Amino acid sequence: MKKVILLTSFGTSERKGIENSIDPIERDINKAFPDYRVIKVFTSRHIREKLLLKHDIQVHSLEGALKRIYKEGVEEVIILPLHLIRGKEQDNIEEIAESYKDKFKSMTIAEPLLSLEERGGLSKMDDIIEKVISIKPKDEPILFIGHGIKNTCDVPFMLVRKELKKRNIKGIYFATLAGNPTFDEIVEELKKDNVNSLTVTSFLIVSGYHAKVDIFGENKESWCSKLELNGFKVNKQDTSLGERYEFREIYLKSLIKILDK
Repeated sequence: MKKVILLTSFGTSERKGIENSIDPIERDINKAFPDYRVIKVFTSRHIREKLLLKHDIQVHSLEGALKRIYKEGVEEVIILPLHLIRGKEQDNIEEIAESYKDKFKSMTIAEPLLSLEERGGLSKMDDIIEKVISIKPKDEPILFIGHGIKNTCDVPFMLVRKELKKRNIKGIYFATLAGNPTFDEIVEELKKDNVNSLTVTSFLIVSGYHAKVDIFGENKESWCSKLELNGFKVNKQDTSLGERYEFREIYLKSLIKILDK
């Protein structure tokens, strides 16, 4: 039986972003699940077109990939989203997949990394806490900066913060570029905890524009620049989640869970 895993993300037009953050996930999946063919999917048309023009790299849309593998006689499909939070991106994936569901013997869509359980907690909370602890430097605090969603309370990030406090785990902070916790909130928290020096890293799958400009950029509006203006010594760690095996491993565990059902 022909089986495919569609590694689905918004995408990036940066070749290095693909090579450093997405390709390692693809390689890990190929190694762990040799019976499955892995196909990269970028949902952003703009990104796909830019990538083709800039680097002559062609990546399928989700609909394009589903059409192709249906014609090839694939029977089992697993769609593995790489975005972190359930939102519009996940809704769009599910809407497209629904129209192709009857064409395959089996189709499964994995949940995002920071997906919520019916009880309201994070389904992968223990994994996430374990991984962020393993990444934290021994001698100073670390701040993870995610993208977040405008006009929301960013429940997943708030839940991780709450769980860290509940477990009395100190020196690990979370904030978001576009949602909550905000820059001002995290500065207040850092000062309250008497933090003077910290490591700043991204909580993004790909180290693309947001990481290079909004988080680590030399411009005065980047988070690292603003943290320094607020008196903090900042150690930049421009490493995406896709570059960290600790987090790639969570995706592998998600696939194992799907296949065990």
